[in-house]
Amino acid sequence: MFKTLLVLSLAVFLASATRGVDIDTDMGPYSVSQWQCLKNNGIDFAIIQIWRGGHQLASHWTTDYNRAKAAGIKYVDAYAYIANNCRGNTAENICSSIKNTLPSGYTGMVWLDVEDCTGCWTGTPSERLQWLTNVANVCEAKGMTLGVYSGNGSWSQVFGSASFGSGALTKY
Repeated sequence: MFKTLLVLSLAVFLASATRGVDIDTDMGPYSVSQWQCLKNNGIDFAIIQIWRGGHQLASHWTTDYNRAKAAGIKYVDAYAYIANNCRGNTAENICSSIKNTLPSGYTGMVWLDVEDCTGCWTGTPSERLQWLTNVANVCEAKGMTLGVYSGNGSWSQVFGSASFGSGALTKY
């Protein structure tokens, strides 16, 4: 009985799942026909890089956003690859730059992407976590709907033993 319920639950989940792609700035910009190809092959969700760590705004976020929407991609979100040791990565600069780049009436999420990289993070794990919390608070105050995403390995490399399931970031 339990196996039957598990299989049925999985089938319902898979039937209702939204398939998507993650596009970083080195992958695009895509043409409308490329976005249409993705759409025609079952892609209904795109998350496109808008902030490139120390490189600031991704140069073609707006182009890819507009083309994805024109191709009929239903959900188009932005993600910001951020780290505290990159030039210009203050909470105010990151959040203001992103907010000013989002189109009028944007309803998607802005995902704060946490990854480890050589030289990208400075300070203790708790100082890094406080910095991320500050970025989230400033972006939220500017009216953005936020999420935080990271893999378990990256999270622990950047924030040590700090739990991603507790504290001020749990709502994201």
